[in-house]
Amino acid sequence: MENKVVNKYKDLTDEQQQVINHKSGNLLVSASAGSGKTKVLISKIVDIVLNKFATLKQLLVVTFTNDASAEMKIRLAGELQSSNDTFLREQLDDLTNCDILTFDKFCIKVVREFGYHIGVSNNFNVADDSLSKFLQS
Repeated sequence: MENKVVNKYKDLTDEQQQVINHKSGNLLVSASAGSGKTKVLISKIVDIVLNKFATLKQLLVVTFTNDASAEMKIRLAGELQSSNDTFLREQLDDLTNCDILTFDKFCIKVVREFGYHIGVSNNFNVADDSLSKFLQS
């Protein structure tokens, strides 16, 4: 299938463009803070959805912080809203429920959904930092 995404970011490096253009097999991207990882990841997500390799509901995007997860959703919303492609704009409906989340929230989601296999009820709660410290003392 031909790549429909036009590089709207003129400042992408060759390496960043290679990540966006990568179509098969595993790919590890390691880069320092401020290197454009989020921009590249959002471009990659748009490319995947636009070329109908997957919908937003079919993707799993995992990050380390709630701030990073929220930032990705905000940037992705901007990309989807500004698109001329009807299919991309329709993906906005799924943005709030798509799996762009932190590692811990992903793990909680998996345990809630499949914990019954190991005898864990799905109505558990995760202790916040203050409760956790209190229980440890």
